[in-house]
Amino acid sequence: MALIYLRSVLIKIRHFFIRKQTEIYDWFRFKKDLRHKLNRTNSYILISHNLDGGGGAPSVLFEYAKYLRKQGEDVVLLAGRGGSLSTKAKGLGISCYQMGWLYKTYIRSIPELQTKGIIVCTIVCYSYVNELLRFSDKKILWWIHEEDKLLKEYEHYIPNDLTAKLHIFCGSDRIMQSLSKLRPDLHLDTLFYGCEDQLLAHKDYFKNYRHRNGEYVVTVIGRLCKRKNQLQLINAVKNLPAEISSRVVINLVTASWENEYKVKIEAEILKNKNIRIIGPIPSDELYKVYGESNLIVCPSTDDPLPVVVTNAMMFGSNYVVSSGTGQAKLISQGVDGWVYDVANTKELTEILLENIKNPHSNINSNARKLFLNYFSLERLHSIIYSFFAVDNGQKTVI
Repeated sequence: MALIYLRSVLIKIRHFFIRKQTEIYDWFRFKKDLRHKLNRTNSYILISHNLDGGGGAPSVLFEYAKYLRKQGEDVVLLAGRGGSLSTKAKGLGISCYQMGWLYKTYIRSIPELQTKGIIVCTIVCYSYVNELLRFSDKKILWWIHEEDKLLKEYEHYIPNDLTAKLHIFCGSDRIMQSLSKLRPDLHLDTLFYGCEDQLLAHKDYFKNYRHRNGEYVVTVIGRLCKRKNQLQLINAVKNLPAEISSRVVINLVTASWENEYKVKIEAEILKNKNIRIIGPIPSDELYKVYGESNLIVCPSTDDPLPVVVTNAMMFGSNYVVSSGTGQAKLISQGVDGWVYDVANTKELTEILLENIKNPHSNINSNARKLFLNYFSLERLHSIIYSFFAVDNGQKTVI
């Protein structure tokens, strides 16, 4: 045991020094680029707490950075910590730097840049916002994505007196309502993220895929944990009539878990061999999960705007979300998706039964319309462009 502990400590120390080395290297690279390249371009500055590629807000910001580059825009991507998205960003020609403990010197260099807009992603980046307010006169869009627990933990870091140059956008109506209760003094707006539309690239796969006869595949994608609430789906399936529940295959697609919660799920697997833990699955292969599923379920207790639900809309999948998700209020029941009260397992069982007995093919095309109306990258950019247009001396486009 002592040797295992020592090894884990040494690994952590090694990772620490590698990270610090990267931060110092990136700082010198940034100063060089500032003199020879960055000061000559008119860039969007995007700031995140990390770029680890594990999903959530950093991935959303990276998707927008990719979109901007495809439109020919210059992008500077700054992150507290790096990760797999850092490497991808550099490969796309995005100027990307890991700030770490040197973040103040980066932020204080921003006034030297010509910018089209500054976007700071997540409430945990409050220290970056504070530095920007002190040392830059440029307009800031602070884009907040966190769930209730983190909002409660960090809301007091939001300035009491918002200046004209700082505006807060929430990633969903659910986030805006939660933050408004905590900070009724703030003026807030909603800004949904945008996702790259992948359906066309995989159109042949979805057209030709055929489900196995007799099976009904229900899939949950995400971390195995109490907040993601996979056990509720398992219990809802148990409540189905035996002749129907025996046909249902539950796929739990994941790359991480809470140990205690996983143990509970494994206990259910011992009772029901139709429950499977699958993954991790590479992001560029994830589209197959949607094609292989009859129904995508997101039973989260508190999930501001889960990308897995937006992807289900994008691929035209049939899907069910709990009232704890940010998309719930956008959905018309049985028209472009399904919503159930997260406190009511019986209601989830009823929705499952309805879909197994009566396939609702109309939902596929209607879900696509919902995606295009709310979650396209074009829509996201039009709103952001409009927000910064006045400061850039341009006419508003919407």
